[in-house]
Amino acid sequence: MHEEFLSLNELENFDSRSSSRGKERRFCCPRCGAAKPKDAAHRSLAVNTENGAFFCHRCQSKGRLKEFWEERVQIPKKTRARQKLISHFSLETVDYKQQKSAGDLEKEENLADKMSDFQKNFSGSPAESYLSKRGISSEIAIRTGCGYAPKWEHWEKDGEKWRFKGTDERVIFPVYNRDRKLVALHTRAINDEHINSSKITRGNKSDGIFATRKDIFNSGIVAICEAPIDALALEMCGIPAIALIGTGSPDWLGLKFSFKQVLIATDADLAGDKAAFNLQNQMLARGAKTYRLRPRTAKDWAEVLEEIGVEKLSEFLRPFAENLSNEERFCEAVKLYESGRTEAYQFVVNCMPLKVFADLREMYAGKSFSEVGAF
Repeated sequence: MHEEFLSLNELENFDSRSSSRGKERRFCCPRCGAAKPKDAAHRSLAVNTENGAFFCHRCQSKGRLKEFWEERVQIPKKTRARQKLISHFSLETVDYKQQKSAGDLEKEENLADKMSDFQKNFSGSPAESYLSKRGISSEIAIRTGCGYAPKWEHWEKDGEKWRFKGTDERVIFPVYNRDRKLVALHTRAINDEHINSSKITRGNKSDGIFATRKDIFNSGIVAICEAPIDALALEMCGIPAIALIGTGSPDWLGLKFSFKQVLIATDADLAGDKAAFNLQNQMLARGAKTYRLRPRTAKDWAEVLEEIGVEKLSEFLRPFAENLSNEERFCEAVKLYESGRTEAYQFVVNCMPLKVFADLREMYAGKSFSEVGAF
């Protein structure tokens, strides 16, 4: 049994028709299967889609895909020796890789306390009314942790001192990191008259996201948006979504989306299209299947929801809804194919196990839908 260096790109180039089951993906092995047929019977190399570990049941090759390699912190020799000495005498050790100052911890605790207060203020508040007018139900707003700040404080630095400018009303969206720890608060002014920008974020937003579900990365399909209200609009249609709070994404996001189905739902403008291009490259490198879900009639999905309402938007986005049965998803896929939306069709087909799709295609052939030949 020996280790081999392999990459996801290498595997997909060698066997583009790999199969998936749960957390495992099967490939023909490029180390021992070059002279063998590329079919299900010869897919001996199993890849864990969560951690990238692979093992070939034929040639016994094993290792971790290069896309899943993590950079290791180089600890100086003197520090390693000191840590060994401390460990020897059973003294309390400090994590060299993740050291946080007391100030950083205090900021996180303050954010959590403030967010808790804002969430308690939400029900029956102007923030709840604001989201409701924009088509977001109170149930979803509360479930996703939205809050209300009746007096959001604004300060500006005047030389060496801070000067208080005033307060305004805002809806508050929590921003969490990969470990579900609150790292920032994103605010949206709910009145036309407000102080400074209508959108303000406090905290480390570059390390976090707004998510419409606590277990968002366990969802079969996930959409990536720019603003929390866009993510809420898609959640109204049964599509789990996250918001980047802008166009940049955390370093850890690609790893979390490995081998998943990802809708790139950034805004329909130059910045949104550029972000979509970068996100697609990032996701594809991790084995994810992507589709550019670009608004047609407005700049973002929150505006589309306001324009046409949740019923029509849900009907349009139905092929991507998470709670569809395999048969319902198959029917939606065929409709996409027959209407010429082949990229969307292929994405939806990839959301189903290959055998399930083949069985449904055979069942529907010659009946209410025409037979489609994707494979």
